[in-house]
Amino acid sequence: MKMFSVYNDESKHLMAVQIHEFEIWMKNTFGFQTYLFGGTLLGAIRDKDFIPHDNDIDIGFYIGEYNTKTAIKKIEDFYKILKDTHMWSHKMKIGQVKILSPNKTILFDCWPTWSYKNKLFGGAINTLQYPKRLNYSDLLPLKKIKFRGMDLSIPQESEKLLDIHYVDWQTPIADKTICFKTYNT
Repeated sequence: MKMFSVYNDESKHLMAVQIHEFEIWMKNTFGFQTYLFGGTLLGAIRDKDFIPHDNDIDIGFYIGEYNTKTAIKKIEDFYKILKDTHMWSHKMKIGQVKILSPNKTILFDCWPTWSYKNKLFGGAINTLQYPKRLNYSDLLPLKKIKFRGMDLSIPQESEKLLDIHYVDWQTPIADKTICFKTYNT
């Protein structure tokens, strides 16, 4: 198992294939819709490629329409299945979880999301650190983009998500320490 590391065009293509296979596996196995998220989404939209200094693959997954209590229970049940089948590394903060690819060679940084009364919740969406609200229609229906030869899913309003998550996502930033917005400081 390894963290994401891009060295050449061949490894980038293989990573896109792994993301596509993960998307199919999550849908067929759990019924969850996955989409590019975080730095992976940023690279796909802005650079049309992986970000050179990024060291992981960020994937969001939508579990459905639930109130928060039910959503957390569903996510915990999902984590238990992953743990029992040795498909996870460990839970992280804010609902984040590291999930192995089905062939157990790549570790994805995954963020669960759900909707309730037309609002999105979970992962790094609509938490206390993100004062702007995202709606169901900002995420779904997911749309497809061609990324390194693969059809991969992205949020319906990807740019809106990037506006909330990053300072100036349109301009590449050399100093990664200033890439993220700071709230409540």
